[in-house]
Amino acid sequence: MTVTMTESDTQHSLLMALVEDEEPLQLAGLKRAVDVAFATDASLKVVIPLQRAALKDRVFASEAERSAQSRRRKREIEDIVVPLLAGLSVDWEICYLNVDLLADCEQAMLAELNSVRPDLAFKHSEGPRFFLGLSSHPDWRLIRETDVPVWFVKSERAFGELPRSRRIALAGIDRFDSGAHEAEDLDYSVMDHAGQLLGKLGFDLHIVHAFRTTADDLRFKPYAAPYEVEAAGATMDAQEECVLRREHETVIDGFAQLYGVDEANVHVGRGPASIVVANTARRLQAPLIVIGAHDYDRWQRIRLPVTAEPLLDGSDAELLVVKSAMDLTLRQVAAV
Repeated sequence: MTVTMTESDTQHSLLMALVEDEEPLQLAGLKRAVDVAFATDASLKVVIPLQRAALKDRVFASEAERSAQSRRRKREIEDIVVPLLAGLSVDWEICYLNVDLLADCEQAMLAELNSVRPDLAFKHSEGPRFFLGLSSHPDWRLIRETDVPVWFVKSERAFGELPRSRRIALAGIDRFDSGAHEAEDLDYSVMDHAGQLLGKLGFDLHIVHAFRTTADDLRFKPYAAPYEVEAAGATMDAQEECVLRREHETVIDGFAQLYGVDEANVHVGRGPASIVVANTARRLQAPLIVIGAHDYDRWQRIRLPVTAEPLLDGSDAELLVVKSAMDLTLRQVAAV
């Protein structure tokens, strides 16, 4: 069943809220999507994977009983979700994805995301899971297996409730990536998404950039020999840091000027990008980080540093992950 409301035939951008069928429903992603839809006049599609029937019901319940149970669950969901959507003046839709097992929900949402390809998707992020001492994150696939920008939401608090001084979005930028052209595309994509969207939400945009010295690279290099680390002594390390910091600050300040970001809102720190970005967000009390993600395959993710996944696990801030392959997030926006 699909619930639809149409107020206008005007072409709008499309947002998608991914809501897992849980008890209780996790609505943080949907509420954030509604906030953005209000601010941008974007249409909204709510996608909810729905298990056809529990295992015991498949064995003992009749087809009629299973259908009645499914209809009852949809009514329960709509009693919660529809009031959140009722105030929107643009199209909205609730779409159910039938899945056999709860474990199939993730794949079903990913398939719908890649099929519809909305301008921006939202999902409540639950945090990492642990099994036999190993950590994994159910949302990592949404970073790795789609080109659609995804906003991972961690709080139901509306941004409008934040003090004006706390409405800070932190954009992670890397102008020194080894894959120069790809890195440049990704930086521009991050800034275009952040600037176009967050200005409509009343956010101040800050830029953060991380650099590493030779000693840092050796410390984080797998199987680095002790003599290699020792050779990059403290004096040489301090001298290199001073030179690198000036070089990186000059480049990042110039890039920030292209987007009208004040020099006071540019932050350059030393260390792994995921740590520098997380620490800067914590210091500024920024509720949102905008970060780019490369289309690395599994082998590349082992060899090359990644930033989005550690930030999703290790930062309290919400995370908007952008891919360079996508166009601007919103084709049409309305003033707040």
